[in-house]
Amino acid sequence: MMTRFKLNGSLLSLSFALSLACLACNLPTVTRDPSFYPATSTKFISGQLNNYDSGVSELMALPFDSHQVIGKGSIFPGGSFALELPEFLPVAVLRSLNDYRYAPFCDLEVTKPETKYSPYVTLVAMQAGNCIGTLVQATQPDFAAGIYYRIAKMKDGNSFVVRSYATDKGSVRGRCNFKEGYVQTLTYNLNYQRGWNLVVYTLNIIKANSDGIVGLRITSNLAPSNTDWFFIPR
Repeated sequence: MMTRFKLNGSLLSLSFALSLACLACNLPTVTRDPSFYPATSTKFISGQLNNYDSGVSELMALPFDSHQVIGKGSIFPGGSFALELPEFLPVAVLRSLNDYRYAPFCDLEVTKPETKYSPYVTLVAMQAGNCIGTLVQATQPDFAAGIYYRIAKMKDGNSFVVRSYATDKGSVRGRCNFKEGYVQTLTYNLNYQRGWNLVVYTLNIIKANSDGIVGLRITSNLAPSNTDWFFIPR
């Protein structure tokens, strides 16, 4: 179920609490130059990191709430990177859109609830078998890292982008209202297509004070033009 704890704790912080037990998976590592990848593709991920100086790293993709490696790529000297996501995800790492119907404090309308999905993948940078950080697409480094105590200083409209997989079409629309926590509202307007989708989380300042009370608008569309790729060190 997409509960408040899962969303705020796991997604915004992009936790590094990964055992990475499956790093020996027999997956090919993408080593082609990022310029070969279509800029509009959601299956092929490539870009340029603004704040990376750690040399060559292996790049791995892990689905939400799983240690299973589903894709491998490379980070090249200078910070360019490329990774290819699989055509399909294992059933074991998927959940049902129907779970949204039972999310606490939410009033959500779900179409095609039988559709299976994975909320996002985490891109992990590895060197010598050790995780050195993650890659995040966002408009601002602090928002990318999910640093809550700075969230009140962020500008309304800041966004971060994730890749979400679905087995078929489906939609989630509605709102969640929480009585406490940094994120007090979630507004959903998700329209899934079969395969990989871009999902955008956009900041909506409700009360800009030391408490940092905010809302998030969650939509499936093209990434905002002002997003960059950031390396978040472990």
